[in-house]
Formats: sequence, C-alpha cells, structure tokens
Amino acid sequence: MKIRVLRTISIISVLTLVVSLCSTSAFAISVERQKSATNFETHFDYAKAQEINSMSDEALRFYLFDTYDVSEADVDAFVALKNNRNGVMRRSGFPSNPYIGQVYKMPTVRIYKEDLNLDDNATILELAGTFAAKWNWEVGFALAAAGAVLELVDNNVEFKWVEFTQTFVYGITNDGVYGWNYGPWEFDYG
Repeated sequence: MKIRVLRTISIISVLTLVVSLCSTSAFAISVERQKSATNFETHFDYAKAQEINSMSDEALRFYLFDTYDVSEADVDAFVALKNNRNGVMRRSGFPSNPYIGQVYKMPTVRIYKEDLNLDDNATILELAGTFAAKWNWEVGFALAAAGAVLELVDNNVEFKWVEFTQTFVYGITNDGVYGWNYGPWEFDYG
C-alpha cells in the first residue's frame, strides 16, 4: 500500500514537471507579442479615461501637468480639443433595438506608423490630439491609446501599424438608465 502511494506521488510529480516545462517554453515564444497588449490593458484604465473625459478644464490642466512632462501650450491645446471633441465620438452602426448584455464592436481603426508624428520631440498630448481629432475619440481614450503607442516606441518594438477596436456593452449606465457602456479596447500591432 505504501509503495502504491509513493508511486502515485512520484508519477504526479513527474507529470507536473513535464507540463510546467512545456508550458514555460510555449509561453516564452509568445511573450514578446503579448507584452504590449498586457501593458496596454494595465495602462488603459477605463475609469480614469472616463474621468478625464468629464474633468473640468482646471482639473484636467492639473492632471496633465502632474502626470506628464508637458508645456503649457500643449496643455492649452489639449484642453481646447477636449472642449471641442467630447461627446462627438462617432456612434453610427449601433443596433437599433439592443438587448441587455449585447456587445457591439466599433470598426477597427488601423493607424500606420508613418501617419503619426513619432520623432524624438513627440509628446503624448500631440499624439492623443491626433487620435482625438482624426478619429473622433474622446480625449481620455485618446490619451490612453497615445500612451500605448509611445510605450511601443520607448521599448523599441518594431511596428508598421497599430489597431484599436472599441467595444460597447448594452446595460445600465452610471446614470441608472439603459444605454451603451464602454467595454474593453482591443489593441494589436504589426
């Protein structure tokens, strides 16, 4: 009886070792590709992006100066862009008769590297301003997307394009009414 228990324990130990070695090598192969997407998900704080969209001008100024190394002119331009863009995010294509829990994905936006100003003097606010103006994104989300792209640049990741897909989920909003809530953004590059 004691020998059976010892054999069972040794078989389980060997299987655990084999499985862990196989999964570690498979993970190592794909870790570089997953790294930026994981960083984007942790960098992209949906609540913070929505909070930025609803900040007053003075609160936004304070946040930008406190968080980023930016000039006053950049902050002024970004605040003006926020005031002109909030609520303008394109909302076409949503189902006309949604049900609770329904998911809708906006068309994927593919942005080519050559269309972005990514020289050594590029700031996160300039890049976010490009996203907000050209693709009609709200400034909080544009700021997070710009951070993800600049993270790729800072980590010397070679890419020709980045893609962002916004997801919405139908349900009760923060106001207590039914509507479309922001879901996760999908981020990819190639």
